[in-house]
Amino acid sequence: MKNKAVKKGLTYVFLGLFGIVMLFPVIWMFFACFKTNNEIFGSLSILPQGWSLEAFVKGWKTTGTYTYAQYFINTFALVVPTTLLTLASSPGLIFRETSFCSWF
Repeated sequence: MKNKAVKKGLTYVFLGLFGIVMLFPVIWMFFACFKTNNEIFGSLSILPQGWSLEAFVKGWKTTGTYTYAQYFINTFALVVPTTLLTLASSPGLIFRETSFCSWF
């Protein structure tokens, strides 16, 4: 009985450590978005020395032909019709898969 508890405890410790190792890149990327480039490449600290939203402002404006707002609008122009057409075709699948009408 005690052996099972130790084995279960070691399993949870291993899974916890594995989870931390797997989540570390995500946590690092989250905090890196608030750092400057010099801080990202020059410091090993996970927390930024000064919190900056400059990357978000520069990313929204972009330097190319289109702004991020245009990409956002294009995404909605593709997603909304696709979702509506999928929802419109759903009743046909339901009627086909059920024995709602016996003559089909």
